[in-house]
Order: sequence, then structure tokens, then C-alpha cells
Amino acid sequence: MSNNTSPHTGKRIVAIDVLRGMTVAGMILVNNPGSWTYRYAAVQHAEWNGLTPTDLVFPFFLFIMGVSMYISLSKHGMSLDREMGLKILRRSLLLIVIGWVLDFFGVFLYRWFSPESGGTLLDRLVYAVDYFPRMRILGVFPRLGLTYGFAALLLLTVRPSGLRWIAGLTLVGYGVLLALGSGYVYGPENILGRVDRAVLGVNHMYNENGIDPEGVLSTIPAIVHVLVGALVGERLFRTPPDRRVLMLVLVGGALVLAGVLPAEWLPINKKVWSPTFVLVTCGLATMLLGLLIRVTDERGWVQWCGFFRHFGANALFTYLLSYVLAQLMLQIPVRADGACGTVVVWEALSGVLPSPELASLTYALLFVGVNWIFAYLLYCREIFIKL
Repeated sequence: MSNNTSPHTGKRIVAIDVLRGMTVAGMILVNNPGSWTYRYAAVQHAEWNGLTPTDLVFPFFLFIMGVSMYISLSKHGMSLDREMGLKILRRSLLLIVIGWVLDFFGVFLYRWFSPESGGTLLDRLVYAVDYFPRMRILGVFPRLGLTYGFAALLLLTVRPSGLRWIAGLTLVGYGVLLALGSGYVYGPENILGRVDRAVLGVNHMYNENGIDPEGVLSTIPAIVHVLVGALVGERLFRTPPDRRVLMLVLVGGALVLAGVLPAEWLPINKKVWSPTFVLVTCGLATMLLGLLIRVTDERGWVQWCGFFRHFGANALFTYLLSYVLAQLMLQIPVRADGACGTVVVWEALSGVLPSPELASLTYALLFVGVNWIFAYLLYCREIFIKL
């Protein structure tokens, strides 16, 4: 999913690596504050309807995954055979399983070091693994796996013109479903929550007012999100080089406009992955990709973007590593009173910085920097880990 070499020119597109790296760095930043209580508004998700900079991070990653998917599959002739089908299935399942393992890892550490776990080694182990009856089934990595798998199969079996119809009609249908099923109600009566409870069970979903933000139904427009990225990638490589930036800006602007105009009736909402959310975020990502192509690939101004290229070269692995490091910092006591590493560092920063919000953001930036060190070392050694 990180092969960015043009299928037509054989030249690697720097802007795709940079945009992917920006999204990964952004995901690490917003997911790892020093304190969840003290955060600036810009690094928080919208409580319900609306859009913040933080709400752009995950959809931008899905979009750029779609662009990269088109490039990768183009090199294999855009044909679906048994070998390609198994490859897609393996990668999809791997991403899903990684999500489950990471989730269990965090809960295992929490329960292992919990005072409620008991005194003996066996007591601690039994308490730690008791998580399985309440394991969350969906989440970020499962969504990556599902959207990648379904989008890849569609891309290999349907012509681009047909994919545009599928994407458009799916968003229209999903919008109707939200309108008729209380899809914009922030509560358990929301149709997304009702379906998740029926399919997943209440013990296996992330419960946010009865709604799982990576639930079953909202995965459908997320698949469209990846498809839009792939279709933008298709247009990118079929447009003459001297017009591709203009094309990206115009297409991105049209998508944003198509999302903003009906937003009064279909609000922009990340938690339900509303059709307007898909259109606006895909449009913004398309325009940003055009700007980055202009700056890096056309003008050659690449000195500034090395930091993001290092993240982008091993995007999923770096994000996976950041989760493991975060759990170690959050769950392992490092002080006699049981305080974890995150608390100790945040308290130290709070003692020298003028506000707890600034201390929380500083911790997040430092944590991004620690993860960049690993990404940089992998990049320098030309080690590219594909998941």
C-alpha cells in the first residue's frame, strides 16, 4: 500500500509519501496527548456534527490509501486472478488481526498492572485474558482492512465509470438511510447503533452514546472514501503532467462544494461518516495533494518534507509502533504511587510550561518525535515494511 511509483513513468511521486506521512504524524499527535482532560480544541474531534483539523487525519489516510492502491494494482494489470484475490484477502485479514492484537495488548497491560488482578502470577494472567468476552471487533485497523479489501476488489472488477456510479449512489443511499433512521441523533436510537448492537453485540463495540464510530454501517461510506482516492489516482495518471495540479484543485474543489451545499440537511459528521463528510474530506485531501505535487514533484522543494517522508515510507508500521509505545507509557507504573510514564512526563512539563494544555500538546509533539526516530532509522537503512 506504500508503492508510489507512477505506473506510466516509473518515477516515484514524492507528494504521495509526504501526504501519507502527514496523516500518520497527525494520527500519532492527536491520539497521544499528555492529558485527555487538557487539550486544545484543534486537536480534539468534533463532539458531534462539524469538522476540526483532527477530524481530517483518518479520512486523509483512507484517501491516500486509495491513491496508492490504484498505483499498485495498475502495475499488476488491474486484473483479478486467484493469486491477486488471495493477496488482497491476506492483507485485509492481516490488518484486521493486527487491530485485534493491538487492542488486546493495551487491555492486557492495563489488567496485568491493575491492583484488582490479584497477587499470584496465575491470578494476573487469568484477569488479563478475561478481556476476550468483551473484545472490540471493529476499530481503526479493522476498518483499514475492510475498506482496503472491498475497495481493491471493486477496483479490479469494475470500470472507473462504473465505480463513479457505485460511489455516488452509495453515498446517496447512505444519506437516505441516515435521514430515515435517526442517523444524526447522538444516542442509542441512531440506526448505526441499533445495527451495531444487533450484529456485534453491545459487549463487542466501542460505546459512544450507543454508537461505534468505526461501526458496521459507517464502514460502507468509508469504502467509498478509498474508492474516491483510487479514482483520483486514476485521473492523476491519465492527465497530462502540465495539467494535473489544476485537475486536482478543480476536482477537489468540486467535491468540497458537493459536500458543503447539502450540509444543512446532511451535516458533516465523522462519527457516522456522513456522505458530506466523505465529500468534503476527500475534496480537501485532493486539493492538498495537488498543492504538494506542485511544491515537491514540480518545483523540487523537498528539503522541508523529509520529516513526513520518513513517516510516509513505513506508514502503517510506524503507526502500529506508536500504539505499542503509547500503551507501554500509559500502562506500566514507573513511580511508587503507581503513576505511569505519560503522567510523570506530563506533570514535569506542566511544572515548566504556562498551561496544562500546552504541556499536553508538548508531550504529544515529543511523542511524535520519538516515533520519528524509528521511522528515520528505517528510512536511512532503506527498510520498508509492508503490512
